Amino acid sequence: MGKVSIVYWSGTGNTEAMADAMAEGAKDAGAEVELLTVDRADAAALSEAKAFALGCPAMGAEVLEEGEMEPFMAELDSQIAGKTIALFGSYGWGDGLNVFASNNILFDGVFCRNSDDCTTVYGTRMGFTGGCKNITMQNSTLWADVAHPIFIGIHGNVENPEILENLNYINIDILDHKEKQLDYQGCLAINAGDNNLIRNVRFENIRIEDFRQGQLVNLRIFFNEKYCKAPGRGIENILFKDISYTGKDAEVSMIIGYDKERKVKNIRFENLTINGEVIYDDMPEKPKWYKTGDMARIFVGEHTEEVTFSK
Repeated sequence: MGKVSIVYWSGTGNTEAMADAMAEGAKDAGAEVELLTVDRADAAALSEAKAFALGCPAMGAEVLEEGEMEPFMAELDSQIAGKTIALFGSYGWGDGLNVFASNNILFDGVFCRNSDDCTTVYGTRMGFTGGCKNITMQNSTLWADVAHPIFIGIHGNVENPEILENLNYINIDILDHKEKQLDYQGCLAINAGDNNLIRNVRFENIRIEDFRQGQLVNLRIFFNEKYCKAPGRGIENILFKDISYTGKDAEVSMIIGYDKERKVKNIRFENLTINGEVIYDDMPEKPKWYKTGDMARIFVGEHTEEVTFSK
């Protein structure tokens, strides 16, 4: 193992403690470790490294410390494509990888453990305006101590409705999900709010372990006055392919539209496996009067169309 540089900013000492622990772990693994506070680090020199770690608490509304860490990151930003980077920090709660009003984004080989959503896709949010398209996360591992591992759709522009489309989540391991509030559950969650239309989303080759509390899937046209100004326009063309869940603690999943104009439609489950059993429309174990979703504890409610399960 070669040299590892760890650069951090710490206000109260929590992020410093994390940096020290990472340094000890890297040394135990045989690495040469350079541990620096950000005021002592050189962005140009760091950009030459193949791998490094950056640490900062989530300040205020989940932003970087503005005096030293944010300028350092701005200088480093254009030089880090293709690098192996670890990001860490501490705060009361905080999301992991948020996508606001952006196109053509790839996350590859990410590990996220967060005390809020691991990754999100929203439209207009926090000064960023517009919809989203062509977002891919692949070959990654997610662990949500609070809220969702994957969450799409709640924020947008009510006056100028937006579209979130062509979103792909491929080869993902979800290690945990813990959320007591029913409104915010779901390992794979799409909640359309603020007149958003969400379409063409692919969840493929995803393995979900026995999480502590929450739902496997949550698809809803969502109007929560705490976060939204209007319900979403719709959710359509969603594929769940080769999804497996092994466990016993999942609560009832939900697929629910809003009204006859704001529907959830064309939802396809292909090779959904629950504790080793494939769930499909013609499975012999299913009583004729059951909905297929009942076999997977997925409630398919009102204002939904074309929800299918196949091998």
